[in-house]
Amino acid sequence: MAFVAKKTFITNYAQIRRKSTEIVVNLPVEIKIEEEVQYYLIDNYKPLLATKKNFLKTFSKHKYEIENYTKDNKIDFLDINQLKQLFSYYLNI
Repeated sequence: MAFVAKKTFITNYAQIRRKSTEIVVNLPVEIKIEEEVQYYLIDNYKPLLATKKNFLKTFSKHKYEIENYTKDNKIDFLDINQLKQLFSYYLNI
């Protein structure tokens, strides 16, 4: 069985301040902070980054159907809504 897990990184001062304890961070001006979200498949307690390759590996029984679906629908593996659509498709195969 596979599930999607989300990993979010602290990316700016505002996010750090929202925590129960305020942390002061001094960063050089030239550093650009960006948010990075990664989604993971959890298969047999092993996390795998949600990529086309890992979906095909995890759901190898339906490899060709999933491969065609991802091509036809241009799935963005960084978009949770598209990952949900892919899971929904898989569950209906």
